[in-house]
Amino acid sequence: MSKDVKWVSTRNTLDSFRNNGITTEEGICELIDNSIDARASDIKIIMEEVAKDEYRYTVIDNGCGIPAYFEDPEDPEGEQLQGIRYALSVGGKMNIYGTKKIGRFGFGLSSTIAELSTRTDLFSKTEEDKSWRHSYYDYDWLRENNLVIPVEVDRTPPIVDLPQTGTIVQINVKRSKRLNLKSLQQRLVKRIGEFYAAKIGHTLKITISHKSLKGKWQDIGVMPNDYLWSKSESKNVIDYGRSTDKGEVIIEIDSNHALADAIDSDITYPQTIRIELALIDAEKISERSGIKPEVGFGEWSQLMQKLGIGIEYQGFALSRNGRIIDVGKDIGYSKIAPLNFFRAVIHFSSELDELFGIQNNKNKSRIYEPLQNLIGSRCSATISQIRADHKETMSKIKAKKIVREHVVEMAEVHVGKIKDILPKVKITPEERKVGSEKLMKLVELTKKEIQIKAEKEISEQKTQLEVAEKIGDNKKVSEIKINIAEINEKVKQDIIDVEERFSENSGRLVQFSPSSPKPIGTGEIYSVDSFGDVALVTLNSDSTFFHNVYARASMKKWDKFLLDLMIFSMAYSEHIARSDIGNSARALHWLENRRDISTMIHRFIDPINDEKSEELDLEE
Repeated sequence: MSKDVKWVSTRNTLDSFRNNGITTEEGICELIDNSIDARASDIKIIMEEVAKDEYRYTVIDNGCGIPAYFEDPEDPEGEQLQGIRYALSVGGKMNIYGTKKIGRFGFGLSSTIAELSTRTDLFSKTEEDKSWRHSYYDYDWLRENNLVIPVEVDRTPPIVDLPQTGTIVQINVKRSKRLNLKSLQQRLVKRIGEFYAAKIGHTLKITISHKSLKGKWQDIGVMPNDYLWSKSESKNVIDYGRSTDKGEVIIEIDSNHALADAIDSDITYPQTIRIELALIDAEKISERSGIKPEVGFGEWSQLMQKLGIGIEYQGFALSRNGRIIDVGKDIGYSKIAPLNFFRAVIHFSSELDELFGIQNNKNKSRIYEPLQNLIGSRCSATISQIRADHKETMSKIKAKKIVREHVVEMAEVHVGKIKDILPKVKITPEERKVGSEKLMKLVELTKKEIQIKAEKEISEQKTQLEVAEKIGDNKKVSEIKINIAEINEKVKQDIIDVEERFSENSGRLVQFSPSSPKPIGTGEIYSVDSFGDVALVTLNSDSTFFHNVYARASMKKWDKFLLDLMIFSMAYSEHIARSDIGNSARALHWLENRRDISTMIHRFIDPINDEKSEELDLEE
């Protein structure tokens, strides 16, 4: 019989762990760290509202699992402990995954479950196990049973589509007020995409799903979002271009280095701190977005906020064993607006945790001051040059006239040409009239939104104009007047484009909606709405398909054209089926097919990243 395992040694410590300051996002990242350490290639994060103010977070991985037994590191006779019970306990450190670990079952897992829940179930299975094993953390149980973790038993997790091996953590959460799971999902997508950018797409796939009490499951595949804007597969790079490499700084620390005196633990020397520096290219962002910092000041500010470019995110990020743990740090320099496009990543090993102030919660750091000073002195010249280069780039943008090209959707034009050979919807003249009027209302609403947006931009420009006139800055006055003229010209052209695109004479029986692409709140790759004869398609910008396939295809006109035709053909078929009043089962069949097709497409394209990684390995 194995030895009992206490979660912690005293009741006071049990209670103190329930207020350790770990947020939901930090806690889930702790669990992801453990999954990566266990060599997982597929991690699913499932968040569900199970009752009023009650939630369940489930993290599923296909890693190697937790061994059935460990030798007690504090027992000279090496008495065995059940693996899951040991993993749940505070400080249950397991050295089974190799030396370059991000996290460890111990403080990360125990701190997370104590802070977020009163009950957490943990299941695991290794290649040697015939069945899944289970134990759990329960605050009330621990208090009533002398802090001893429940005995591990064989039990199948209540999960569909279980991996062959791996670990499943189910955290049950009670809150005093309702939690917005969609907002939490969006924050996790951003945070996880940034923190694990080096692994996602190469050796790792992460999917985040959520479901409210009365809602539907909504899935998002996490894309890498490289803090440096340097990796070609990163979402920000795909959308707005790669940053400019500004070199790297290497700091070597041996046992005689002054910083070694601050390290109490035994580590391997020499240790290397590598710092990559980069400048996000404002000119590329301006060209691809069609926005200039002066022209439409509001638009530029909104775009910068969306892209995470600003005082909060500028500066250094810390990458510990390949995982970003902190961003936007002002190390050895002062944050100022002209450096908002400056980024740097400091790479270091977990053996240097003492220098970087990494403790139980690895998402927080407090860097040793002499190290900050050293980093600042070694990077100061490059940071100064980055500021000068960015200033020059901004001057080029101001001098350049940004031409916003009218984007002609080739697939929509093609549909207009072949309208006579396409089947028509089976609707009455009255239904056709109602649908046409509904479409015209949408067009008018779109035009109004364009005008409101332009009026806001012009108002901001006029405010700047008043200031410039008061101080007698004639050059600035001239620039702003040109900006206002350009905004007025643009809004006229945008309204003409909308009117022409959705006119009844266009013959386009299927086309993209004015708001496409946008999040549509489901895992489907698109939605379709009927307006009489016309079907409008909205692409789901939150889907794995959109990020991994459509965004890349859009970089080549012909590829996008063919992909758009494929989507249009499915959407128009559903549109036709909806009009078949005598066969309602047909319309329902197409609705279900859209969901099934979306699910199947994601299953087919998700492995692409793995195949891409294998090809890269072969090339190397």
